[in-house]
Amino acid sequence: MFLEQLINGITLGSIYAIVALGYTLVFGVLDIINMAHGEIFMFGAFVGMLIVSKAGAPLPVAFLGAIIVTAAMGLLLEGTSQIQQGRVAKQDGSVRAVFGRMRDWFQRNF
Repeated sequence: MFLEQLINGITLGSIYAIVALGYTLVFGVLDIINMAHGEIFMFGAFVGMLIVSKAGAPLPVAFLGAIIVTAAMGLLLEGTSQIQQGRVAKQDGSVRAVFGRMRDWFQRNF
């Protein structure tokens, strides 16, 4: 029972760390606070659960499906919010910087 609770704690702590890293990255690079992080993560988890329970797909397929659907939702939210706020040109370089930093990190670590 202790080992099970330890694994549950590590898993939950990892989720908190991912959400915190997302907040830090968005606020540090774009200088805006994105309050939709929790909703986007929860939507991805819900999509993964639906793929497993309703479609009967294995977990790797559910992970990929959740990633694809959540990424599409994030792009849609970003596109509509940037157009409404009229800051597309100003933040274009910042978005490129985020993807550049992510690419560099992946190249160094993988």
